[in-house]
Amino acid sequence: MPDKNRVICILGSGRCGTSAITRAINLLGVNIGSNFISIDKTNPKGFWEDKKIVEVHKQIFKEFAGPKQYFPPDWIKSEQAKQYKGILIEYLQQNLNHDKIWAWKDPRTCYTLELWKEIFTELNILPQYLIMVRNPIDVVSSYKNAYNISKNNALYQWKLRTLLALSKTYGEHRIMIDFDHLIDNSVETLRKISSEFKLPWLQEDQFINNLNSFIDPNLQHSQSGMKKLMESNDYDEEIKKMYSLFYKASLSTSFLNSDEFNTKVNEYLKGIFRIKQ
Repeated sequence: MPDKNRVICILGSGRCGTSAITRAINLLGVNIGSNFISIDKTNPKGFWEDKKIVEVHKQIFKEFAGPKQYFPPDWIKSEQAKQYKGILIEYLQQNLNHDKIWAWKDPRTCYTLELWKEIFTELNILPQYLIMVRNPIDVVSSYKNAYNISKNNALYQWKLRTLLALSKTYGEHRIMIDFDHLIDNSVETLRKISSEFKLPWLQEDQFINNLNSFIDPNLQHSQSGMKKLMESNDYDEEIKKMYSLFYKASLSTSFLNSDEFNTKVNEYLKGIFRIKQ
């Protein structure tokens, strides 16, 4: 086990299972705090998002996000960014950083990873990244049901947040999980995460019962599969190729961490912004 305190940073677009995986690793004993965003009908089993971290992320987004949710390259050097970093450091020291391993989840984190990496360095924390992905058909359906968000806006969030998470964690210790795998085989998926991140595995039947109770397939209203996406006329070839790439990375950590995969991710990201990254 590493000597440094560790943090698991959970990344991915909304409606991709980040809430479910956060609670799942919490059941393995990882501290995720206690000051959570309230449960509502869009996520009846909980968001598991820390209120303070979400609040600061919203302020950062309002301050720096430009057209297409693009942050300027030098935003991290501004006095405002330094102030936000100070707020987060103080909060972590008071609430989470005393634990040997802790985690947090907020889909907005993908925009602020540069800031978080500075925080990890200053607090001598070793980060590990858990990235969730999901079939875009199901993401669109879930966004529609939960928030009445249009297909185009849902796909944009899915593409941008997933690509940012992948681009900004290249070369780091990370794993990618497809939501369907979590739903279909939650115990084996958690074993995979436990092994990769060297988390203690609880053999007790109670843990497995709690996990299976929390990961409820009945709450997954859409599970389309790769074949349905590939045969759909409602999704363009770029979306199909992008999800196929993500799916392959979720099955192979070596591919996830390859130069080939990173090059493709950055090509897609440049295409979104149409500027040099």
